[in-house]
Amino acid sequence: MNPEELVRTHLPLLSRVAAHLWRPAMLPMYELEDLAQMGFRGLVQAAERFDPARGVKFSSFAYRRIRGAIIDEIRKRDWVPRQVRIRCEETPIIGSLSWPAPTPDGMDGNEVGDLIEGPSAPLDEGLERQDLHMALRRLLDEQELTVIVGSYFRGLRLAVVADEMGLTESRVCQIRQKALAKLRLGLPRLGIAA
Repeated sequence: MNPEELVRTHLPLLSRVAAHLWRPAMLPMYELEDLAQMGFRGLVQAAERFDPARGVKFSSFAYRRIRGAIIDEIRKRDWVPRQVRIRCEETPIIGSLSWPAPTPDGMDGNEVGDLIEGPSAPLDEGLERQDLHMALRRLLDEQELTVIVGSYFRGLRLAVVADEMGLTESRVCQIRQKALAKLRLGLPRLGIAA
């Protein structure tokens, strides 16, 4: 079989590999078709470099090439170092900070007070908004507070928070980790379950 026929007959393999790698929660910026497009180059390269004399099935050979091409392309497009991304994904979300952000009209969202003032509705385990406001102000510096508010109250991605603060995404991730560590230690001391 010539390379064109190999590519044409193994397009379903390309779709299966892309579907196997696609995880909307992990790769929200990519659609399944994007991954298939990334893997197409791997399929073409596999068809061009395949040597039937080696005794390996083409589908086995192509699978690794397709998978590798997709992963390489995702890594190439991702400007955050892998270790930083891994550390950011491993950082747990503090339960008392994971509710959706309030969105009253006229709120600019730059101050934590703007975000948690309003009706005194109880949050997790009877925690009042004012108590949380005071705890956050007491435990975090201004930069950490901005990151926590952006990430958890406003629901922004780290890249957006980084742009607003004029920092890199990796630096914002470091600040968030430091703030979460402070909250994990500080909230129980203040009588607030984290």
